[in-house]
Amino acid sequence: MRIALAAVAVLACVAAGGVSGAVSPAPCGPGSLRGSPHDSEGAAGTISLALAFRNVSKSACTVRGYPALKLVGAPTRVQHGGLAFLMLPVRTVTIAPGRYASLLLAWSDVPTGTEKRCPTTHALDVTPGGRVKVTIGACNRGLLRESPFVAGLRSAP
Repeated sequence: MRIALAAVAVLACVAAGGVSGAVSPAPCGPGSLRGSPHDSEGAAGTISLALAFRNVSKSACTVRGYPALKLVGAPTRVQHGGLAFLMLPVRTVTIAPGRYASLLLAWSDVPTGTEKRCPTTHALDVTPGGRVKVTIGACNRGLLRESPFVAGLRSAP
């Protein structure tokens, strides 16, 4: 009888919205992620780079979609996708403490138009994610192509 009453009480709470499903972690806040270059490749004028973002906080957090990117001290233009290996589905990525999410980037290292050389920077601001120390010489007025965040550590294609 007690079990039946308990089951009825639980069902009543669920039906009334009194018990919710699993609580998903909050979005990753400032200082919760530490980014670093993980892997890079280059061929035929295109450089690809995988950035690794480690959750350095004490609790899980989430990232979703495309972060804001800004080359430090250089012009920046951002394109979502644009190359086959960057065309990944947008998903919410939960990053446990000490675990990683990755971001894939690509840019041209061949001057275009009136460019005589490509501006080079040694840092990239990623929001969320913070400043990443990395050397990038993106031609075509600082055009960076990016994937959405993906779970785990990924290598550059």
